[in-house]
Amino acid sequence: MGICAYGLQRQQLHCIPLVKTFLFKMDTCEVSQELTTNVTQGSVDNSSAAVLLMKVIPIVFLVFGTAGNILSIVVLRRPFMRKTWTGFFLSSLAVVDTLVLWTGLLRHTIKAYNPDTDIRDLSSIGCKLHRFLLYVFLDMSAWILVALTVGRYITVCHVFKASTWCTRKRALIALLVIILFTVGLNLHTLWTVDLNCNPATGQLKCDHFQETDPYFYFVENAVPWIAVCVYAFGPFTIMIILNGCIIRRIRKSQRYHNSMKVRSISIQSQNSICDDKISFNKNGAPGPSLGTTSSPYPDCPNKDHHNEHARSTTVMLLVVTFAFLLLASPSFVNLIVEYYTRNTHELTLEHKSEHQLGSTLVLILNYMNHAVNFILYCVSGKSFRDELVRMFRENSRKMSVRSAYSAEIGMCRY
Repeated sequence: MGICAYGLQRQQLHCIPLVKTFLFKMDTCEVSQELTTNVTQGSVDNSSAAVLLMKVIPIVFLVFGTAGNILSIVVLRRPFMRKTWTGFFLSSLAVVDTLVLWTGLLRHTIKAYNPDTDIRDLSSIGCKLHRFLLYVFLDMSAWILVALTVGRYITVCHVFKASTWCTRKRALIALLVIILFTVGLNLHTLWTVDLNCNPATGQLKCDHFQETDPYFYFVENAVPWIAVCVYAFGPFTIMIILNGCIIRRIRKSQRYHNSMKVRSISIQSQNSICDDKISFNKNGAPGPSLGTTSSPYPDCPNKDHHNEHARSTTVMLLVVTFAFLLLASPSFVNLIVEYYTRNTHELTLEHKSEHQLGSTLVLILNYMNHAVNFILYCVSGKSFRDELVRMFRENSRKMSVRSAYSAEIGMCRY
């Protein structure tokens, strides 16, 4: 990590006080470890709890989140969803979530075990590139969920347009648009973010430019609200509105089917009465009843299976999107509160330790959103769960056959 003397070789790198900036993505929530001396017991406990959480939880998320996302990709690549737009988006989401975990949580894990090491502070290129990639992956994850919600809304509420709009080809086009949009949105970090000298420590830190920089006003005031609107308010608003429409449509459809079921039972009861009264044909011989006629709509098990799969997919997507809303909301609320209260008063050491613990919990919730989708798929998606069990059974059967064949070959040698 460099010191201010090193900055003499860089242009416009002076040790002037850095103005607090609104760190507009949850990854910029720094878990400080400077609150360990000359503080009350309560602040020590809060600080120790925050440090312990950052040493344990990120590793758990990295291991199990990565394993779950890989399993999700394997299951979604099987025939039951391989060629569908839903499977394409969910596979893309699993890839992006894995990149978020390894880009963001790996840095926090290193800092938790070695507080003096931050991969962003190692070089100017690392500072710019790490922030750029992490912000792109975070935005992509949110907008892939938006695309899934829009597609499911069309499928449920505009059935006749679904075959035209909800295709794998259009999903690929939508993903390319999301990539271009998020890359263009965060491209400014390649020149508005750099290593700057921290006058409190005399070290170079990856932070926004100082007051003398021409981009300072843009970074300090415009970028935070652009980021919040794109990563929070925009996706939240779209998903809440469309999910409300989906739920309303599903309830309406259920009421319609229930009424039709009651009507069908009533008609069958009337037909059974007619069967009791008319059991002979005009010649007096037993014949077919007038009340029993062949149904013009024979049973269609394939259609029933398709409807069950569609219902399961809809429930699964609703659970995933609502989990995003629930787990990501605290980070957005925390960012807004910090923005408006950043210059109101100086915090005591005890308040700083409480803020450290709260920020750590918010950070963990935000990254949990990228690590638990596999569990949500298994809990809420019957089709996904059945396909996962089927995949394990097939692999187990293949392994048994291979073992038996290997044993037989071994015996033949003797």
